[in-house]
Amino acid sequence: MATYQSSYSNDQFLNAINTFYNTRNKIVVTAETGSVVTASCGGTTLSALEDNGTWTFYYTNFGNWTIAGTKNQSSDTVTLTINELMDYTVSLNIGGTVSSTLNNNTWTVIQAVAQDGTGSTYWSVGDTKTISLYGVLATTAFNNDSYNVFIIGFDHNSVIEGTGITFQLGKNVSTGRNIALMDTYYNSTISSGQECFAMNVLGQGNTGNDYGWEGSWMRNHLCGTSLFNTDGTIIGLFSEDLRRVLKKIVKYTDNLGGATSFSTNVTETDEYVFLLSECELTGEPTYCNIAESNYQNQYAYYVGGNQAKYYPTTTTLITYWLRSPYYDGSTFVSFDSSTLQASTAVASSNSLGLSPCFVVG
Repeated sequence: MATYQSSYSNDQFLNAINTFYNTRNKIVVTAETGSVVTASCGGTTLSALEDNGTWTFYYTNFGNWTIAGTKNQSSDTVTLTINELMDYTVSLNIGGTVSSTLNNNTWTVIQAVAQDGTGSTYWSVGDTKTISLYGVLATTAFNNDSYNVFIIGFDHNSVIEGTGITFQLGKNVSTGRNIALMDTYYNSTISSGQECFAMNVLGQGNTGNDYGWEGSWMRNHLCGTSLFNTDGTIIGLFSEDLRRVLKKIVKYTDNLGGATSFSTNVTETDEYVFLLSECELTGEPTYCNIAESNYQNQYAYYVGGNQAKYYPTTTTLITYWLRSPYYDGSTFVSFDSSTLQASTAVASSNSLGLSPCFVVG
């Protein structure tokens, strides 16, 4: 008579899943070249060869993994919780120094500090780091254009969203003025099928706010939802060293829309790049589904009294999109920099400014 195993250990389950899908999920560690790096969990210790400052470990079970590195007399250790099948990135700061000037640190060092939970020890909300954008977003080309991103929160809403340092784009590198990305179709009549900085593109199915943030053109085609298929997305505009440290976080938003405001509309999505919600920016649910406020907090940068007004590259104030659907209409909430108020005056198929955010950790 055949016998069947009725229960499986953590390791057996993970190995069975990997075998079935023919996948090998990994931990990619960045550290100072010449280091010795290991990954261990319980009785399992993995080693790997260095490849130009990176080490790749193929993990074999869920749990808390200790990523440790040494070089000469210096060392660093990070604890990584693995609770779902995906690839993870970790940065070790072995013998390195952390500059109190944010812009003087590499993204690898910033990630290591974020993972240690010590970011606020070195830096403050509002501190900036310069990045370059390269590629095409909708029809707008970026040719290594420089912008400053700035910190808007440390471990923001961590019970729900997880830990990390949240950055927003952006500020003018020269003047420090808040700026948002803008295309040539800004607040103008859009022809059917024309790709632009809209929440939903006219003529491509959903032109209101049905399916909310989760189903929007903005989220799926402009912000991007994957670190692998990044062409044409904001993620794809980032440099490789920045993409490598992006952390996937949880965000709650009304993901049904359709001029309804049921609390059950508000569900979670996984995000790498996202727009702020109305509550995260203003602290008040004026036009969004009020249930969003049950899962969201205002970011520290805006709690501190910093104004939410944004410009393009000129001196003209700009209206920019937020990710919250309007609870009583067919558009999404936006923020009017000239009145410093949330608004629902612009159709979701119109192009407005973009001020995207991401988390490093």
